[in-house]
Amino acid sequence: MNVGQLIEGLSCYDWPEGRTLTPQERESIVQFACGFEECQEPAEKLAAMGDKDLVQYAYWVMAEYASGQV
Repeated sequence: MNVGQLIEGLSCYDWPEGRTLTPQERESIVQFACGFEECQEPAEKLAAMGDKDLVQYAYWVMAEYASGQV
């Protein structure tokens, strides 16, 4: 599963009870989101977000990017 699929899965489907991001998943999501020009937050701010907020923000970034590609 790639990072985009992980973000989509956690954003669009129920967040599993007790699920937390691993440090590697968090770092991958931060780097992934920061790779889009639509990302308006610095990596440090993303890294300080809670798991769900980070995933939701990364999903928003992906959606903003996709809406500009149509």
